[in-house]
Amino acid sequence: MRKALQNQMSGERRYRIIGVDDEEGILDSLTVLFDNSEYEFYGAQDPVEAIELVKKEHFDLMLLDFMMTPLHGDEVVEEIRKFNKELYILLLTGHKDMAPPLETIKRLDIQGYCEKSDKFDQLQLLVESGIKSVKQMEEIKRINDKLSESNDKLEKAYLEMVETLRFAVEAKDTYTRGHSDRVSEYSVLIGQKLGLTEDQINNSFAKLKIVETRFSEENVDGIRIVTHLAKGINPIACSRAFEYAKNADGNKAVIVIVDGLHEEAKGSENTSWQYDTDYEFLNDESIKQVIIAGPRYLDGKVRLLMAGVPDEKISCRKDILEATNELRLDGIDGVFILHDLYSIKETKEIKQRVMHL
Repeated sequence: MRKALQNQMSGERRYRIIGVDDEEGILDSLTVLFDNSEYEFYGAQDPVEAIELVKKEHFDLMLLDFMMTPLHGDEVVEEIRKFNKELYILLLTGHKDMAPPLETIKRLDIQGYCEKSDKFDQLQLLVESGIKSVKQMEEIKRINDKLSESNDKLEKAYLEMVETLRFAVEAKDTYTRGHSDRVSEYSVLIGQKLGLTEDQINNSFAKLKIVETRFSEENVDGIRIVTHLAKGINPIACSRAFEYAKNADGNKAVIVIVDGLHEEAKGSENTSWQYDTDYEFLNDESIKQVIIAGPRYLDGKVRLLMAGVPDEKISCRKDILEATNELRLDGIDGVFILHDLYSIKETKEIKQRVMHL
């Protein structure tokens, strides 16, 4: 193996050519041909060594003798195509009758062949054409990468827009029934205006998920454990969470943490919102136990009793984290932890405790 050129030219990168021929005289002629050219030429007499070099280094074009030992040119190409599909390969033959079958050329993706002669005019033209093809493929790849990056950014921006619309709808609460469907319809229309395909729009929707602080679900030993943001001091959101628990399959235990009295700046001692909340959803045969937790647990119990929930189904705990001490899992198919915005940390802890009961 020997490197024919040492000097590096400024400007664009020099395209690298490797010549493989077991005749040293041919390699010497090729070295002279490409000396002081815009290409960087390497010569290799051993085809096996050439294969290893192509594995380790980058070459743009290969000039490959067809009749060699211990491997013929088509065998060399077959090995190279196992790990490199992009190398531009020109076969060199002593005579046109010695060229490989057209079927082999197509199968191995050989770009062309050239007869050996004392004059290299035809070879030079084929090399220049080959390098132009390499440049074009590089430009196409660059454009495709840029388009792919732009498309990814567009899809990400679209997905973020859909998320923003969804959260905006959820934040309104009042009169939001059916709004999510309309948001979906508008999102599809916006995606179409942005030029996204149907598959891209569907993939974007497939990536949407409810954040864990709003909803989570686990199944432990056949018991469904759900956390559901109910937004305390918000009758609509609480009522929907209660309705969700009621409509779930099987027998349920419900832990309610929507106290409204906390250390946050917007903490409230006003309990009027509880009387606008449909606690009646919790008065259902499938709900076997309701645990009210938090400093205002007695207000919650009064509202449950007014909703017709039997006293024997109601348990209370002032300390939120002690809610699980009241939990009875016999015959229960699901535990629903309905919590407000300010009890997310405690809710996660309660969920862990329920999972390990």
